[in-house]
Amino acid sequence: MCGRVKREASYVYDLEENLHSLEEKSEKLEDMKKDVETLAVEEETTREMQRSHQVSGWLNRVQGIQQVSHHPPMSAGHAENKHFTYDVTSKLKT
Repeated sequence: MCGRVKREASYVYDLEENLHSLEEKSEKLEDMKKDVETLAVEEETTREMQRSHQVSGWLNRVQGIQQVSHHPPMSAGHAENKHFTYDVTSKLKT
């Protein structure tokens, strides 16, 4: 039980750093998505090639990830569960 609480508390303690890392990775993923879409459209128009299922599937998965990340279940600076509440502006409250 103590290990679980400690692990959950560490997620909250590192929340700001984790959010920053997630934002950076999300931006890189968006850039990669744009590059893949650009290349796919170029191939489709100049060479009259058809987009592969692998490319379409990857783009759909990225779009799904982006939809979830743009509608988070809670604000980025606030997290809570039945044991504690954390707000970036006020620190840990039990």
